[in-house]
Amino acid sequence: MGRAASSYAGGIALQVSRRTLRTLLALPAVALGAAASLVVARDRHRWVVGCGSGVGEGALPLALAAQARGDDVAWVVRTDRDAADAAAHGIRTVRGWGAFVATLRAGVVVITHGFGDVSRAGVHGAYLVHLWHGIPLKHLHRDAPGWLRIAGVPDVAPVRRLLREAHRRSASRIRLLPVASERAASRMRSALGLGAETVRVLGDARVDVLARGDEPAVRAAATALLDRSGALGRATVLYAPTWRDGKPDPAVPTADEWQRIAAWLEAHDARLVVRSHPHGLGDYAAGAATSDRIGLLGHDRLADVTPALPGVDLLVTDFSSIAYDAATLDIPTLLLAPDVAAYAASRGLYDAYATFSGGRHERTWDALLAWASDVAEPGAARDERLAHARVLVADHVTAFGGSTQRVLQAIDAALGHGEPPAEPSAPASVVAAWRDGERLRLRIDAGATTPVAVRLRGARETIAGELAVGETIEASVPLTRSRWGGPRLVLPSDAYVVEVLDVSGARIELAPPASLPKPELALDARIAIEPREASLAVVLAPPLTDAERAPGAQRALQRRHLGSPEPQRAVMLEAFYGTAASCNPAGIDHALATIAPDVVRAWSTVDGSVPIPEGTVRAVEGTEAWWRIRGGARALVVNDWLRKRHRRMTHQKVVQTWHGTPLKRLALERGGQSLRTRIASRLEGRRWDVLLAQNPFAAEHLRAAYAFRGDVWQLGYPRGDVLQTGDRAAIRARLGVPADVRVALYAPTWRDDRIAVVDHVDVAALATRLGDGWRVVVRGHARSHAGGGLELHGEGVVDATTYPDVAELLVAADVLVTDYSSVMFDAAGLELPTVFAVPDLDDYRDRLRGFTFDLAELAPGPFARTLDEVEDAVLAAGPGDGWDERRRAWRERFAPLDDGHAGERVVQRMLAEGIL
Repeated sequence: MGRAASSYAGGIALQVSRRTLRTLLALPAVALGAAASLVVARDRHRWVVGCGSGVGEGALPLALAAQARGDDVAWVVRTDRDAADAAAHGIRTVRGWGAFVATLRAGVVVITHGFGDVSRAGVHGAYLVHLWHGIPLKHLHRDAPGWLRIAGVPDVAPVRRLLREAHRRSASRIRLLPVASERAASRMRSALGLGAETVRVLGDARVDVLARGDEPAVRAAATALLDRSGALGRATVLYAPTWRDGKPDPAVPTADEWQRIAAWLEAHDARLVVRSHPHGLGDYAAGAATSDRIGLLGHDRLADVTPALPGVDLLVTDFSSIAYDAATLDIPTLLLAPDVAAYAASRGLYDAYATFSGGRHERTWDALLAWASDVAEPGAARDERLAHARVLVADHVTAFGGSTQRVLQAIDAALGHGEPPAEPSAPASVVAAWRDGERLRLRIDAGATTPVAVRLRGARETIAGELAVGETIEASVPLTRSRWGGPRLVLPSDAYVVEVLDVSGARIELAPPASLPKPELALDARIAIEPREASLAVVLAPPLTDAERAPGAQRALQRRHLGSPEPQRAVMLEAFYGTAASCNPAGIDHALATIAPDVVRAWSTVDGSVPIPEGTVRAVEGTEAWWRIRGGARALVVNDWLRKRHRRMTHQKVVQTWHGTPLKRLALERGGQSLRTRIASRLEGRRWDVLLAQNPFAAEHLRAAYAFRGDVWQLGYPRGDVLQTGDRAAIRARLGVPADVRVALYAPTWRDDRIAVVDHVDVAALATRLGDGWRVVVRGHARSHAGGGLELHGEGVVDATTYPDVAELLVAADVLVTDYSSVMFDAAGLELPTVFAVPDLDDYRDRLRGFTFDLAELAPGPFARTLDEVEDAVLAAGPGDGWDERRRAWRERFAPLDDGHAGERVVQRMLAEGIL
């Protein structure tokens, strides 16, 4: 079994399913090993050690320390190279059957990546030490998406329960997992489901060598390791990208970029050492062929890169935890991450990327080289990078140096010999925590620290608080906020970590109070305060009662309120699965308020953070009130698929408004769909009574996509009514855009192969190029913006991803920049100049989705594949730009009825047909 697949479950999210499958297949051998362990005695002086990346990591110093004091240490190897490396350190090696026997007899088993590092079948009953391979930034194991899914295996509840139990049993065998800080400990406990008695702040033996990094001998040894790359130069730049789950590094330089990199190295008398991840892909050989100042230091030349770090002068990485290691040596680190949005969303990050990067990263090598030129010389740029390194260390490393001996001492104490090592305590503590109206309040004993700021950090947003310093320190952070001039509402459901900062911007660790308030229902949310990440977290969730959250409660509510519901003259409206009160349902709601004010209008929302129109009723999904109105309403108005719990009521009609004219192929019109998906699409179409279409073209394709047999109403799109009635000046004021400034609205659609905001256009760079007379307003798609990860910062950039109504943004815009989004058809109602930013046109059209018509033939604006082309097209857009006739034809074809009265027509039709 190869090392990359040998882990019991942890570490790399998209490899979890493969490892899980192999773990399950190994269960018979594990059972036999467990039986054998009942009759084979273990000896606490016998150690078996293994490492998933060769002879190195924290396993090596720990093995050498145990061997130096007289313990019998055996290293499990699978290759001759590893055997030779172990022999060079004087460590005995075992493999195959010998590895099983040695593991079975060992009192202490040490692994770095998973049980497969040693002999999986022999670990039962040993004192198992798991030395993790870095401070976690990326979500791991249970925190990672898809950790309970296996390709080809049905994703159903019984399978998930089986896998969850298998993982729990595996993780429960770990007796000690040392980490560098309480913050790292919190993440590992969450990822592996382990307790504080197992995950302990003892430091990372792997980086003990870095605690001596300023010694000339250490730097000389490190430089010799870097010399293995063959690269020549006085100063060393290390490029160490992380692994992208089997995909190539998107930052692999082109031939021209290699030439410019070589020229930069020549100018600075430097060398570039490329250290790809041990499991990574990417062709860097072209760089070494370009210049003798570029060399490769792959796993074949150096198993563990950590001892080489003291010889590095500048680090370039993306999401790798090597940034934390380099920070302990005051090595300036530059971030090169062209795929930050996609990666952060698909993997998940424990820290916002802006926090990890210090608020800056580059997407191209040219931009990175310019940044490197500034940082290479003494000055503000270098000082900023060094200051950020110190913040990273303060945030994530509290036990540094001497970790090997602390871990050894902890093992001895657990086995009944000696005293346990001292572990660092939090420098400050929370004396009390409570909710005070719309705010969370904390009383803090700061000890020797000096707090200067406090904030709440969630996965998608950070909320600033207030700090009052007197005889005691009190922190106060809001649990509600107002967006875009709307009402104050509770923050979206999430876990928000309380971060108290010192003057350097580092987070101060906080010990939790002796007692915490019980979870409560308030502010339209369920609020709980919990210890988390060396601090506290306020966990906000939908306001379901304990009874509504209990096992089986939702099925019971469904039976009660959908079994024999009492009809109500009410309509339930839902947009984008309850994440917004917008789109066509909002346009219909607006018309209902005027035409049929006696009809109760209830909005289905995921939680209390979603703004709903004045005069409507909120129904949070899963509450008893939601089930009651879901069953009793005369009409359900939705713009996407219905919930899987939907049941057709005899008194009830479903009005499916959909959310745009389809350019991309949907459902049954898409090629390569599984039988399961095709059946689901047909069943979904049969749930609808009425389908609303913006135009005849949409009517034809939506009917075909869902095999819909009911009435199709071609009445225009209610979501476009505001295009004719919206107050441009008021909308711009809410956006903070001056009246004399032009607006380019960037509104891309989502991608099936990613959940992040699409970032094909560098919005900050575009705003800079357009100049002071422009603002770039960015609107992420409803299906992607929750993924986070995109840093929409920069002079002249307005992040309007959370703005309630994209149609209002069209009213405020002078130019629309989009790709394949149906917003192009809404813009037709204004004949708004449109630029199509389509660098991935061929891939999207030919692989991901397919088109319902030839966009190039009919498009009302130019195609742009590069930032230069987008800039030129935006500046040229407007009357007389050569696209006027195309825009008129586009409006006649796709928005003939978007005249500001579509909502009225839909409501009148609902009344006329007795739906209401």
